[in-house]
Amino acid sequence: MQRPIPVWLGAGSPFFPTLPEAVLRRIARIADGWCPNFLPFEEGRQLVAQVQDYAKEAGRDPSTVGLEGRLVIAGKQPEDWLAEMKGWEELDAGFVCVETRRGGLKSLDQHIDAFARVKETVS
Repeated sequence: MQRPIPVWLGAGSPFFPTLPEAVLRRIARIADGWCPNFLPFEEGRQLVAQVQDYAKEAGRDPSTVGLEGRLVIAGKQPEDWLAEMKGWEELDAGFVCVETRRGGLKSLDQHIDAFARVKETVS
């Protein structure tokens, strides 16, 4: 049986994490999931709640709109990683992408070591 390809939408940037209403409504209306660029704290919670409300308005079950969090580790301490992971968990993110860019890492081994430290910290 062939299944349709899921549609996941990226939204925002680290420099402009707040999203226009039209983008939030588009996510709620057509996306199988979305990948925002905000922190999972108050502003992020409000945006997730907006998407959920817009999904209901569009006649969709909000739980069918997946969420992928993003954990940028550069310039942060392990306690920051834990707080953010807890925030994504509270928002019911099904996935969390760990981003090692902009952290001054120069080799593949350094990136792999960074992923291992994050995994050890948040497990």
